[in-house]
This record gives sequence, structure tokens and C-alpha cells, in this order.
Amino acid sequence: MPPTSEARVRNGAIYTPASVARTMVALLDGHTPQGEVRVYNPFARSGELLAEFVQVHPATVRVHAEHPHPADLRLAGMWLAATGAPAELAVTASPPQGGATFLLTNPPFDKKTEPVWLRRCVASLAEDGRAAPRSVMSNSALRPWPTCSQIRRQ
Repeated sequence: MPPTSEARVRNGAIYTPASVARTMVALLDGHTPQGEVRVYNPFARSGELLAEFVQVHPATVRVHAEHPHPADLRLAGMWLAATGAPAELAVTASPPQGGATFLLTNPPFDKKTEPVWLRRCVASLAEDGRAAPRSVMSNSALRPWPTCSQIRRQ
């Protein structure tokens, strides 16, 4: 994914700028979940989205973060530890048991993986779960791929 206004390169790694992270978290503010709150990022990058959520919502939440690269996952874990949020970290796919109450992610998108990624995000949500728009829409999501538009309607 090339650097854009939504994702910039810092030391060779793409991260989500703070202003975008704040906006994504703010979009989820209207939903008041019942019971335990599980926040999930299936592509945590350096943990910036989850850290922003925890800073805005300091109540007890269970944080779940994934990243295929252990070094990046360790960075996410350190950032979350700095916010005081205990987190479950995984290199392989491990959505929270019972589904995610909130899903925040800024994943890598391309034509080949987007339909699979969208299905994975939808499948990771709890029945009343919510996802920030960036997690289910990329810059390329407006292209007319029938399978993607069908998934977005779900």
C-alpha cells in the first residue's frame, strides 16, 4: 500500500496517523455494548488504533491484537502496555472468543486479498459488534468488484 493521507511510512513501516486513529475511534462512540468489551485489530501494525481506543475508553476492555510479523507485534504490545492495557497478542489469526465488540484495523489492501479480508472482518465481529469504516473500506473498495460489494452489504 503506498503512503497516503490515511497511512504514512515511518522507519519503513506503514502506520495510521493519530488523526485517523482518533476519527476511527470516534465513529464507534455511538454504540454502547452490553457485557464484556472486546476490542480487536487483526492487523495491529504498531498498535496505534488499539492504543487510541484504550486512551479514549479507559474502562476495562479486553484487547486482542494480531500481526504476522513478531517484531511489529512486540511493538504493538509495548505501545499497549504503555497505555496500561493488557493485551492478547498473536502472530496467527485468533479473533476474540465470542467475537469482537469493536474491530479497528488499517490492513493492507489489494485486489486479490480484499474480499477475503472483508469476510474475515465481518466473521470476527460479535452479533452486535461494530467496525470502524476503515476496517471494511479501503481506497480501492469503491471499485466495482461484485464480491466486495456483496460483502459490504452484509
